[in-house]
Amino acid sequence: MTADPVVALAWGPSAVAVQAAAARAPELPWTGVLTELDSVRVAAFGRGDVAALRAADEEGSAALVADQSAVEGFRAAGMFPRGFALQVVSAIEVSRDAQSVRLRVVDSRPGYTLVDGDGVVRERRPARGNQEWLITLVPDEAGERWLFRDVVAAGPAPAASTRTPASTPSGTGEPG
Repeated sequence: MTADPVVALAWGPSAVAVQAAAARAPELPWTGVLTELDSVRVAAFGRGDVAALRAADEEGSAALVADQSAVEGFRAAGMFPRGFALQVVSAIEVSRDAQSVRLRVVDSRPGYTLVDGDGVVRERRPARGNQEWLITLVPDEAGERWLFRDVVAAGPAPAASTRTPASTPSGTGEPG
């Protein structure tokens, strides 16, 4: 009779979490993971809730900074997006290490509106066709879910290309 091998993991900042999340990664449908994270972001944008973004974006990350800036812009303008959604067309794993997963993602976005605090439509934003992104995801500290670290347009990006709704009025040169 042979003894079962014993596996020991060193405990450190997210050491177990990273290993657990990375072990699950090949089985994950990345489009579903991205859709879930985007739904958290969209809800935060619609409510003007900066704190809620931490459920989708890594603390201190470029993704969190960009999303917080968008939410703060909405609040300052007294407008909130309605109908903003991202539709993930494809998501392919490009690379992975012990700390993160890098995806090549294609998504599109239907048109949406900006409404004031009373729900009155103040502006309509046009749809955006397919756009390709390089997205880095990292596991949360518990290793239970993924978070955005950064999102970068892959290749040439159209002028109105963003994964974050623009809070500035149209015609100001800001992406929408």
